[in-house]
Amino acid sequence: MNGTPTLSLLRFALSALFALQLLALLRAPAAWQPAAIAITLAPGQSQPLGRRELAAVQAQADHVTVRRDGAGTWYVAMPDGVRPPVLGRATGENRMGSVAAHGLRSFQVGAVVLRLSEAHGQGIAFLHGARRWDYDGATLRRDGVAQPPCPGAALTARIAAAWNRAVPGALTLARGLTFGGNLHCGNRLGLEDVAAGTAQLARKDGALWLSAAPDAAVAVLADGADLRASSQPLADVRSLAIGA
Repeated sequence: MNGTPTLSLLRFALSALFALQLLALLRAPAAWQPAAIAITLAPGQSQPLGRRELAAVQAQADHVTVRRDGAGTWYVAMPDGVRPPVLGRATGENRMGSVAAHGLRSFQVGAVVLRLSEAHGQGIAFLHGARRWDYDGATLRRDGVAQPPCPGAALTARIAAAWNRAVPGALTLARGLTFGGNLHCGNRLGLEDVAAGTAQLARKDGALWLSAAPDAAVAVLADGADLRASSQPLADVRSLAIGA
């Protein structure tokens, strides 16, 4: 019996605390929960945007810069070292520094040029020297044969690789292909004088995307266009996700 008043008091205190938090949230200034952010720039002007301007706690202090060139065209640019924003277009979403691999004729990582020989289903084939490489978003094959696991690969990675080799393509687990390093193994294609992870091919939403690492020290080109370029036009962009 003695515990009943104490329990009731505790429930009342918790309810009051919840009500106060709800009231604080409802009275929070619009700057913390903006429904829209309007930017007005004259041609030639630019505006850095970051955590404070976007009310985005996951963004850095200066995450992107929006600018207009002399002709009035809008661009978004990002400084070195930030997580690239995701641009939404009518054709889908892609992260700055990435491009759909299907339709490319070639891509280049550092001094190495890789020429696409065909696109098949959800995969592609490309040539590097005398070797043919096939990648379907799950398994990299050299001349038709999957590579052995990389030294030190985790057990989960080994199990996933074995699963992908055994099941039909529709049941495979998406596993990225990385470029760089000195060793061909697993889903890694080693390239001389290129740091491991400089570029990556990965499956997303049923398509393969080529991307450059934000800190790539060498050029990553897709049909001659450098994926490390820090600025892109906003003409057909419908949404911009920061920190996603």
